Amino acid sequence: MHISIGKVSNYLGVSISTLRRWDGMNLLNSSFRTAGGHRRYQLNVILEITGDKSPENNTAIGYAPVSGHKQKKDLLKQMRSIKNYSRKNNFSIGKVYFDFASGLNDNRLNFLRLLKSIPVIRPKAVVITYSDRLARFGVNVIKMFCEVFSCKLITIFQKDDSNLETELAEGVIAVITSYAGRFHRRRRGTLV
Repeated sequence: MHISIGKVSNYLGVSISTLRRWDGMNLLNSSFRTAGGHRRYQLNVILEITGDKSPENNTAIGYAPVSGHKQKKDLLKQMRSIKNYSRKNNFSIGKVYFDFASGLNDNRLNFLRLLKSIPVIRPKAVVITYSDRLARFGVNVIKMFCEVFSCKLITIFQKDDSNLETELAEGVIAVITSYAGRFHRRRRGTLV
């Protein structure tokens, strides 16, 4: 499987210009170039460099979002839970992404980075504390996306199913609150 220079940059944690320089110095050569001149790298070569022997490694990625900056204690608690769960289940924890944004916001920076990293890193699992922390709606779609890359979406804690009405009411309130906030920001001129 071949991946783009941008994905290699994210995976290795170096800039694209550094990768171009390494290619010119024959330190890390691209496999080939596309018709447009874009470099492509073999995934298994990149995995060997990082010490991963194959795409089927035992890495887990975590995601710990909170609604706002006032919830830093909750963020730290989520991160600890994800790391502890990963250790107990023999996963090597790769990275724990976090965002300060609502689960209704589908444009969260680190949430998108998490999704983009799954095809590149090929983790064995994505670990979250509660499913509604990942997204208020569409968790099954995210779960199916993970499964395409042989990755399990693991939820550490389950909410009590007996309070379905409460959960639905909270979802409706969250949607109304989100749209009310957007409406008021638009009136103030801070939202385009």
